[in-house]
This record gives sequence, C-alpha cells and structure tokens, in this order.
Amino acid sequence: MIQRSLFSHPGRWLISLLFVALTAVLLTACSLETPTLAPTDIPTRVSPTVARPTDTPTPAPPDAVTPLALPPILLPDEVIEQAQQIAKDRKLKLDGAWARERTTVYAEPGRGAIYLLNVFIIPEALRSVDLALSGALDNQVLGVLYVTPAAADLPPDYLAPGVYVLALGPNGKLLNFFGQAGGPKAQADLRTFKSDLVMAQPFAFISSEQMCLAWDALQVCGRQRTPLPVEFQNVLAEAADKLGASPELFAIERGMFDIEGVNNLERCAQAVAEGKFEACEPSILVAPINRDGLDAKPPPEYDPLKSGKAPLAAPARAPLTEIAQAGLIGVAVVFTETIEEVYRDAELTKPAPSLPADAYLMYDILFASDPQVGTNDGQPITLSRVELRLSPAVKYYLPDVRNVPLLGAPVNSDPPADQESEVAAVNLLVRVFGRQICLFRARECPRLRNN
Repeated sequence: MIQRSLFSHPGRWLISLLFVALTAVLLTACSLETPTLAPTDIPTRVSPTVARPTDTPTPAPPDAVTPLALPPILLPDEVIEQAQQIAKDRKLKLDGAWARERTTVYAEPGRGAIYLLNVFIIPEALRSVDLALSGALDNQVLGVLYVTPAAADLPPDYLAPGVYVLALGPNGKLLNFFGQAGGPKAQADLRTFKSDLVMAQPFAFISSEQMCLAWDALQVCGRQRTPLPVEFQNVLAEAADKLGASPELFAIERGMFDIEGVNNLERCAQAVAEGKFEACEPSILVAPINRDGLDAKPPPEYDPLKSGKAPLAAPARAPLTEIAQAGLIGVAVVFTETIEEVYRDAELTKPAPSLPADAYLMYDILFASDPQVGTNDGQPITLSRVELRLSPAVKYYLPDVRNVPLLGAPVNSDPPADQESEVAAVNLLVRVFGRQICLFRARECPRLRNN
C-alpha cells in the first residue's frame, strides 16, 4: 500500500493551511494580552482634584438597564400612633402628614434594626431656613425616631428604646427628642441646599455623627451620635489590612452600617412589617477615608501620569476612558450577596448578577465624558461610578451620583462633622472632604428635580 503525504490531496492541503493560519493568529493574540497586575500593586495614596472640562456636553442620564424595583421599609402604624399621642401630650404642632415609606433604618449584625428614622412631610410653606431661625418652626413635628428593644443594653451614646418625636427648640437651636418619659436634646444645625436640583421627596439619614431630616429647601440635623462599636472597627481595620491598604488611611471610628440590595431590603421590609426587628440586619459596613487617605495614589490603570492618555485640556472631546479623577474614598465589608445594579466594567456596559459578599477598597472613578445633570454649591452633579476592588483582577462597579445635594450647607453653625469625612445611611452616602458620593440605588439618590 502506498502511503500518501498529508499534503498530497488538494482538499487536505487547503485544510492544513487554514489550521496553520488560525494557530498563528491565536498565538499572536495571546502574546498581546494585557498582563495581570500583582496584588502588591494595590494603591495606598488620591491624586489632586482635576477640574472637569467646562465644554463637555451634558447628555441625558444613561439607562442601560431597567431600574430595580426597590421595596420601601414602612414605619409601623403603632409607632405613628404613639408619636401622635406624644405630640398631643407635648402640645406640638402636627402641620403636615406622615409618610411611612420615608424611613431610614440603622441596624447592626446580631441585633438587627436599632433605629427607624422617619421624616414628617411638613407643608412646603414651612420649608424655610428663615422660618426655622425665627422660631416659627419651634415645636413643629419634623419626624419620628423609633428605637427598638435591641438598643436596651447599648452604651449611653445610643437612645433608650421607645418612640421619640423630633421637633426644634428655641429659634432652631436645639433638636428635641420627645419621648413618653422625656428625652435628650441635641444641638441643631440648620442647613440649606445651594443646588439647581433638589430632592423630589423628603428624606432622613443617619451617620455616626448626626441625624438629619431634609425637605427640598431645608435640612435639620441634630448632633446625635451613632458610634461604631469597637469590634466592628476591628473588622474594618482587618479588611483594609488584608486588601493591602493601611488602616490608618480610613476614619474607621466613623464607619456606618447600611442595608442595600433588593434582596436585603425585601428581607428587612418583611421583618419590620412583622415586628421581627432582629431579622433586619445590615448588608454592608463602610468607613470613609480620613485626611491621610486624601493623599492615597489612584489605581495604576487610572493614574493620569501613567496612563499615556492625552491631556485633559485637549480641545477634542475626551473619550469615555479619559480619566478626570480617580481616588480612594473608603473601605467596605459586604456581609451578604447584594442584588443591585452592579457592573464588571468601568464603562457600566457589562452587568454582573450581584455584588458578592467580601471586603473591598472603594475608589471614586470620574471620566471626563461622564454626564452632568446640574450643579451643587458650584460643583457639577455628575453621573459616575465607584469601583469596589477586591484585587487588581477582581473589581465591581456601582453607578453613583457625584456631588449630590444630600447634606446641605450650614447656616447657623459650623458643625465639626463637616470638617471630616462621613458615611450616612440613606441609599449610601460617602462624603469625603467636599465630595458627596451617593451609591446603591443611584438612580434615586434620592430622586432629584429642578429647583
């Protein structure tokens, strides 16, 4: 039998030629693959703020995915009934209406929900800093705080269990917490919003340093602290260390719990509706950077000095990947899987099914072409993203609203908290020295409307 060469048959010769060509293309592609950064490349210091080009067009907000249906956490009817009785006994004014869904929850692992803070819908005519300063809002109900039995054995910085009606004191100087058996008083900080966009709905927020109630043109904050327990400060410090960042870069003592993700909000809403407050546990713990963290370098791939991109001042419109600013803003520990609008790429085009439970460094990533939707105190309100980095190879991205007007400018005081960074539970607000970044449920951070 005569054995033929592989190439002796014309058809086989053509197939072999195609096979060789395909192999060459694949080998060339592999040789050009971008190398993976080593874990030691995790940055530790933030580049100075770079001004955004003023001639950048302002496109409509992107709508790449259908907004998630987010279940509200409703304030229990019995809490409202007790609040109305306290207001009657204290001869407080109840001009306005209750809105059970305007409730912010503070919870701790192992305890569940501790605080339910609800904002009272006062008439639009009363939403004025001038009226508050004049005393016209004194003894007007502004909100209600329900402290669950889980707070019974907490330190004195926390309020005792019970229902408290919030109302201003003399000429807006104090925020009174009226309970059935008395209650504390906190120094009040009256604030206003210097923005061409305002909140479409009143809201309440809780941080480690203050509790605030806000309407479209008025915000009332009381210096009522919610300190982070030491054991959870240690959790944040260990997370930062394992991620390759010095814990000293973060204001760990001002860390804050929050409940985010459709699945976690549904669980909490159901627990509150059934009165099982212990089942309403937080899904995330975040600490902001401190002043040392301001000097932290951005990730190498976002460092304008290393990226080789064109200068930001170039006359041509910058492409999407042109970096205007990148910087460390915090460290996060996600306790449970979080179903949220989350992506695998900074361009927000590749959705991920969820944000996995893990520890992450948080970076504020601003592209020069990110759309602006308004201004807040002279700074552009920008639709941007926050990167949650587990390692240089594992990163997730959450849409955010940058410079969103969630904490107003003080008009009657100089709050010490304003000089430091802060995290607040309302969606999730990370405030770092002039930047207010709202992420999670970013499409309602809260919803904005024209002023």
